[in-house]
Amino acid sequence: MGYTVKFLMGLITILFSINSIPIAWAQLPSQLVPNIHEESPPFLSPSQVLEDIAVYEKILRESYARFSVLQQNGVDWDNVFFNLKASLSESNQKILTKNFSEKLMETLQFTEDTSFQAEFSLHKRLYQSSIGSDYRASYTTVKLVKQDNTYRVLPGSRYPNIANQWFVRCFNTSHQLFPIVPERQGEQRFILGKFTNKKSSELECLFEDGFGKSLRKTLELDHHTSIIYSAKDPVFTWTPGHIPYIRWMREGRAKENDTQRFYSISAQIRNSKALIIDVRGNTTGSFKFIDQWLRSITSGNWQNTIVREKQSQITLEGILNRLEYIRNSPTTSYPERQNIDKEKQRMLALLRYVNSQKIPHRMVETKFSFSGNPSASWWNKRMVVVVNRHCGDGCQFLAASAKQLKNSFLVGENPGNFPTVSRLPLYQLPHSKIRVSVNHRLHLDHEGVPVSPSGHEPDFWLDHPASLSEIYRLARSTKL
Repeated sequence: MGYTVKFLMGLITILFSINSIPIAWAQLPSQLVPNIHEESPPFLSPSQVLEDIAVYEKILRESYARFSVLQQNGVDWDNVFFNLKASLSESNQKILTKNFSEKLMETLQFTEDTSFQAEFSLHKRLYQSSIGSDYRASYTTVKLVKQDNTYRVLPGSRYPNIANQWFVRCFNTSHQLFPIVPERQGEQRFILGKFTNKKSSELECLFEDGFGKSLRKTLELDHHTSIIYSAKDPVFTWTPGHIPYIRWMREGRAKENDTQRFYSISAQIRNSKALIIDVRGNTTGSFKFIDQWLRSITSGNWQNTIVREKQSQITLEGILNRLEYIRNSPTTSYPERQNIDKEKQRMLALLRYVNSQKIPHRMVETKFSFSGNPSASWWNKRMVVVVNRHCGDGCQFLAASAKQLKNSFLVGENPGNFPTVSRLPLYQLPHSKIRVSVNHRLHLDHEGVPVSPSGHEPDFWLDHPASLSEIYRLARSTKL
């Protein structure tokens, strides 16, 4: 049978957002254009720091795509910047530029957005600050079951003296109860841990027995190493059977034998009622590649990935800054410089267009849509998609599909930031000469709801990545 799948990667809907008060772009100083060779001063006066903070605040308001999202969720940006200014100017003494750069990133830690970066050059050394590495889950071995709005510790952890006790709380640190695959219908199971971008070693928590006696316990946190596949690995492996298990590991070349084999197995799983697709560590697999595979399975139609890009004068100038910064880098080759020059011309044309519209900014949406062949069977499978935080475009598409499709599940850990943007808008603060990066793109789900910077949250987390028993149990279950 023939199938047609269409990814409308170029389908762009332009949404104009017009404020009653025009944005005064001209108020931003011309020094925002970064100079790769310019060094920062070692110290800054309080007045210089305050002026740089004011400029940075304006950049975020007009370029950061998640600014309004966080504001709608209760973030008081005025208070955020007020506290930043107060903490740096209260002593009325000179401030180390390095401390200022680190403080900028520390202030934005609450966003959990690892795209924020700050760097500066001093004494021929490059100093960099950021929100930190990707946010990830760290687990204890303590599993709990929910009973009447309380949580009972299940036997089997490395702490037998708290088995069957009741979890009360943890001290002096954030903790999280991560949902895990239950062993029976109607049950809600969790594993105790922490979601952070820092390597915490332990949690100190309080438990209580049935007689009201409390026990304070220090629990070790396990940090699992995530798989990442390379071009040396096979395109896929699979285990046929009643529930096919497919591990898609990387992008395949068109004439590669593994690629042809991958496409051929779709006919063998077409009638399966359940399917496991494991894309942990697949950083290179594309939308197009998985599109060709899905077209021989279903006539289903769905749209699940939307990228909303903020375009304003300041944003576009920041992208031009980034392009110029890359062009001037000594590691950029001559052919790359030619491509950058062409891209700069496109950005300049877009900048002229945005300015001619006389609007503060516009939002551009790119929608990724999947369309099956009407003559094929409708999608009626239970699909379990297994991911980790090393997740490329095709992996992200499958993760979003699992969150969208009825009777499908996302398992593993958060798949990470999407889209991966290497050319973020770049600016240089006027006094400190700190170069700051801001993300102007926003990832939305199929309902237009913003997705966390760490990616879609799994329906169930995997505390033991090597184990498949929970995944198969979920695929076999008829009801949860």
